[in-house]
Amino acid sequence: MRKIIFLLVLAAVLGGAAFYFYKASSVPKVVFDLASPQLGEVVKSTLKFSGSAPGNWFFEASFPVYIADGNDRVLGSGVAQAGEDWMTAGLVKFSGEINFEQSGTENGKIIFSKDNPSGLPENAGSFELPIK
Repeated sequence: MRKIIFLLVLAAVLGGAAFYFYKASSVPKVVFDLASPQLGEVVKSTLKFSGSAPGNWFFEASFPVYIADGNDRVLGSGVAQAGEDWMTAGLVKFSGEINFEQSGTENGKIIFSKDNPSGLPENAGSFELPIK
């Protein structure tokens, strides 16, 4: 009887581990190439940004971008505009600028958000860059 209980517990643990690793490996990685600004860079208003993002991040050739302070308070927003054909599975060059108010916190972040006109959570995505 102990052997059967042991084997059942072992099968449950191994099955759970296999499911966990399958789910973890099936999460898509975001390829995002940011040219400017750089990680930890001190930024000021008006911030110009540029880089490349996957084509499926764009809707009508743009996606939203936000600047937030260290308390996650949004200080400003803008739009990343495609600089080339955006209807592709590959990377698409973008650029834009954001005017924002100054914050009392030392650190913040730029949030590049995948445009998601459907509002479905499975279509959402973001890339965050820590700044100062």
